[in-house]
Amino acid sequence: MTATALAALITFHALLAGVPHEYALCIVEHESKFDIVARGDGGKAVGLWQWHEPSWKHVREKMGADTSPALRADPVESTRTALFAMSELGLYRWWSTDAGCRHLREKEEP
Repeated sequence: MTATALAALITFHALLAGVPHEYALCIVEHESKFDIVARGDGGKAVGLWQWHEPSWKHVREKMGADTSPALRADPVESTRTALFAMSELGLYRWWSTDAGCRHLREKEEP
């Protein structure tokens, strides 16, 4: 899947979840550079959103979804899960890159 296709996928799911798509794209750019097979933290973090297994299982249980760790590398499932974590559980700060992208989700005061 190309970076352009992944960006479209993330944008679509972000809009459905009510998360600013610019923010979601910023997180993925900094976490994995749109590499669906990215591994970080010594191989413990997997996929576009760099899911750790305990965090993945926690959110997927809240979603009522399959908790299989292999799904962390699936771009659709990892995106749906990340956006659920943000929109439904408020877990934006779970991503270490939130600080650098936060300005894209905070509304400016008039």
